[in-house]
Amino acid sequence: MEMDIAKFKTSQSGSLKLGCTFSRAQFMMPAIIRDFQQKYPLVQLQMFEGNTPEIEDLLIKKHLDVTIGYIPETQKGITSLPLYDDPFILVVHPSVLSKCFPSRNSHQFRFYNEQYIRDILSHCPYITMSRNTLVGEIGREYMKKLGITPVQEMEVRDVGTMLSLCYAEMGFMLCPKTLVACCHYPFSKGHIIHPLPGHIGKTLAINYPSEEAKSPILKAFIQIVRENLQEYITDAGKE
Repeated sequence: MEMDIAKFKTSQSGSLKLGCTFSRAQFMMPAIIRDFQQKYPLVQLQMFEGNTPEIEDLLIKKHLDVTIGYIPETQKGITSLPLYDDPFILVVHPSVLSKCFPSRNSHQFRFYNEQYIRDILSHCPYITMSRNTLVGEIGREYMKKLGITPVQEMEVRDVGTMLSLCYAEMGFMLCPKTLVACCHYPFSKGHIIHPLPGHIGKTLAINYPSEEAKSPILKAFIQIVRENLQEYITDAGKE
């Protein structure tokens, strides 16, 4: 890989068609694209956004050179380089808990307790994505698995809206851990954040058509992605 990238640097030209979901485009890709273009300014980078099924379909049809997302269910002709597992987490502000549980001290919910988490899921407003998104689907499937129907559900189409409503103390959300860490809202300063009992995170990966494996541009892009996400990759290795 290092030899191929070294050769590529002598020309530093070409094109790369990148696909990712709207949420990753907002919160994960800016730093990756910035670093890639700083190193390879002559490469024409095109980014395509969509929901997970749309991006996977474009990749399978070879309309994209590479995607950053979960490992596609259809692996025929697709190579995936796993990065790390990205579990969903529960995020809620204590003020929401004070309204929903006026007789309980909201501080107790800061301690990880499966029954406390079930109480939040059962009695607090639920901010979620629309049903045609993977974030919305995974959240609803998890609630269904627990046999819980939210008392109030606010469905939005944009992950930025979901994050902003949760940060504005309008309810709880179930969201991939990486998006909470990468977004511009300082959730860690005030919100209560817990892993979901029994939930197994999906694997985030770099996906590309198998015949593109020898592309020096792709190899250079993979290196930039790994450098930017090293913090999460390292944490996953420790786990």
